[in-house]
Amino acid sequence: MKTLREMLAEARQAVPEEGPEDLQRRLKSATPPVVIDVRDPDEYRDGHIEAATNISRGFLEFRIAGAVSDPST
Repeated sequence: MKTLREMLAEARQAVPEEGPEDLQRRLKSATPPVVIDVRDPDEYRDGHIEAATNISRGFLEFRIAGAVSDPST
């Protein structure tokens, strides 16, 4: 059985990290990514990326299919 540390290390290798400049560039591209903001609605209302969709972390698994039609985005 893998440890939490091992699972996190694998996830970090599989999911690329991007900085704000990278995201800004990609949002302006012909095929912008889908941005999911997993904070609570109150935090989202206080400020968020304009193109972001708010799905609280507790509901992500239930609502992600409706927000993302193409998982590669």
